[in-house]
Amino acid sequence: MHYYAALVLIVITGLTTAALPDQAKKMFLSKHNKARDVAHVPHLAWSAALETYARNWGHKCLWKHSKGPYGENIYSSSHKTNELETLARSATDMWLAEKPRGIHYVNMVRKAYKHVGCAIVHCSNAHLNNFVICDYSG
Repeated sequence: MHYYAALVLIVITGLTTAALPDQAKKMFLSKHNKARDVAHVPHLAWSAALETYARNWGHKCLWKHSKGPYGENIYSSSHKTNELETLARSATDMWLAEKPRGIHYVNMVRKAYKHVGCAIVHCSNAHLNNFVICDYSG
């Protein structure tokens, strides 16, 4: 009975519950670490725990920061694509465009951060239905 209710909730809201595929993770890491190379700071490593935190926040389908214990970048788009690698590229490109002082760019290259975890959630109940979240920790 509980399984059925959870399945109905997922179908109604359009939530993506799975971890990101490797190609999307690689895109996030590549874009972050190229920016960090230019800023002369060490590369980030992927954190499954931060990915889970980001995904859990994303499932709320609220377009705002979680105000949790981590640095956080968010991005939302109405792209009609389900291509997660494309969405990862679009989000990081937008954050990089804030160089040199925009908070999203600063989060990407902050020397104190050692780990990143990101999630992409499709929220069918929102105009900007692709919600991208990256969380950062030291």
